[in-house]
Amino acid sequence: MMIDILLATYNGENFLAEQINSILAQTFDEWRLLIRDDGSTDATRQIITDFFQRYPDKIVVIDDTDKNLGVTHNFERLMEHSNAPYVMFCDQDDIWFPDKIEKSLQALHQMEQRYPSPIPLLVYTNLSVCNAEGIKIHDSFWEYQKINPHLPCDYTKALLQNNATGNTMIFNRALIDQALPFPKEAVMHDWWTALVALYLGKITLLTQPTLLYRQHEKNVSGPKGTKLFPLLKKGLTYCAILKNAILQSKSFLDRYQTILTHKQIGILEVFGAILKQNRFLRAIHLLRHRFLSWSDFKDIVKFVVLLVCSREKQK
Repeated sequence: MMIDILLATYNGENFLAEQINSILAQTFDEWRLLIRDDGSTDATRQIITDFFQRYPDKIVVIDDTDKNLGVTHNFERLMEHSNAPYVMFCDQDDIWFPDKIEKSLQALHQMEQRYPSPIPLLVYTNLSVCNAEGIKIHDSFWEYQKINPHLPCDYTKALLQNNATGNTMIFNRALIDQALPFPKEAVMHDWWTALVALYLGKITLLTQPTLLYRQHEKNVSGPKGTKLFPLLKKGLTYCAILKNAILQSKSFLDRYQTILTHKQIGILEVFGAILKQNRFLRAIHLLRHRFLSWSDFKDIVKFVVLLVCSREKQK
């Protein structure tokens, strides 16, 4: 098959069937669906079995003894089993628009024409937001979250925040070859994948939504709006998020240093050392290297939190 769709599941009985049916309804049909469950305790595994029995030529179930790997390494395991030239991530609770694969693949083919050498290539798209019942509540996730969709294309800003959501991605085999295995420091599967595409290849975006991004109580992650108090509450834990992002960037530099440019190495070194600086130098580096986009109030919160995080001890 031309495309492997990687679906990582865990206790997704409520919405899984609707997601799989939206894949089966795609206008482009040269795909296979690889599913790996991470130890569900609800009816998820039975739903997977039912679909596999009905569509054995389209669905592959990865059944191993490992459980509770977590979302990042569940997707990593699926990537290890993939052998198609193109790959897409798939969440268990969304609804794909019928032409999602067709339009995403077309955009990736256009990238291949511009960059004919076998380098990592990735396309990500906008997405619409819906409620638990699948009713659309906003046309654009980017507008709903008030985020800059171009951040994943920026060397500095992509280190601090990932706005290329995995459920919209399509990428090529060269990217998988470079990205695997995920280090233990990888914060999320899509963030690490986007960084590999950005620093070692090319990444681009489609402004058109390709799916309904469902919001419900059990979401692993997702948009929460931009009201003041939720942001301040999030700010209380942002130091931990920042430290994880720094560990991820250090791991990235350690692995790829020999094939990165001097500019890329410099950016990664500065970011990796940001908490080793006093607060004055920290502010200087954040502003000089433009790690924040200053697109809305969230960036002000991030800037303040970055300054008040405790200084990392020198080793």
